[in-house]
Amino acid sequence: MSSYPTRDAAENIFGRNNIAKWADLDGDGGPHSGTLSTRTDNDTGIITVEAGHGITTSFTIDLYWASGKRYGMTVTGTASTTVSLDGGTGDNLPVAATNIVARIADKITARITEGISVVSDEVDEWARGAHYRIPLVNTAGETPRTIKYLAARMLGIWLYEPRAQVDFDAKTGQPASPMAWHVRLVRTALNDILTGRRRLDAELA
Repeated sequence: MSSYPTRDAAENIFGRNNIAKWADLDGDGGPHSGTLSTRTDNDTGIITVEAGHGITTSFTIDLYWASGKRYGMTVTGTASTTVSLDGGTGDNLPVAATNIVARIADKITARITEGISVVSDEVDEWARGAHYRIPLVNTAGETPRTIKYLAARMLGIWLYEPRAQVDFDAKTGQPASPMAWHVRLVRTALNDILTGRRRLDAELA
């Protein structure tokens, strides 16, 4: 199965907090703001958050701070205002007393994973019509940068749109999705490749 967008690429475009928020459809994953009160090693520590945080040992946690992030940390223990964490992937934990934001990762990760699959299928369907070989790769066997970039935008759009938030066009005053510009960019780029206005660095079928 093809896999074109990545969470990191989507976060680089839309921001990591936006991607996490948009993926949390029920809005019950946080954020929980606090500090890394104890740092045991690169992937083990204790965070201090607000009372009534609702985090239990059945959860995994995504942790964010100003200069980094760590996904999928296992909750190994909880108390009224502290949560013990271990493992995960991403950046090494920062120094103790660093301000952090924690989000309950289980549903967020599942939603992002589903979005990656849906977008990848949509790109493959487009590639069949454009007569490119699937999966889309260049002569070096890598996904073309243009596809990575467009697929990351598609992932952000897919995560955001079910929230049904409406903005207004500054020129017309009419309702408009905040994602309208991104949607136009993706549609224009894919159509230009399909009609030959742009050539994709990928092998033809």
